[in-house]
Amino acid sequence: MPITPGQFRKLVKSGRVFSVTFIKRGDGSTRYMKCRVGVRAYLKGGDMSYRPAEKGLVTVFDMEKCDYRSVPVEGIIRVRIDGIDYQGDQG
Repeated sequence: MPITPGQFRKLVKSGRVFSVTFIKRGDGSTRYMKCRVGVRAYLKGGDMSYRPAEKGLVTVFDMEKCDYRSVPVEGIIRVRIDGIDYQGDQG
């Protein structure tokens, strides 16, 4: 059963490490990330110039690159959290 945007947001509660595979909007390539949400340690100050949820995005912290990234919820192929795989709309 595909994961919905609301289910994705509930699954990735603050501090939980998960992996996500998704299709990038810009070039259509597939991207894999090990990440989590709720990280505040690397903020540089200021506000975002847009609201991610309005654009169908979830902001996550990429643990390998130590930087923030946006995941397009409609492009999710797979989410793995606590050893359980969830399929996205693209999966």
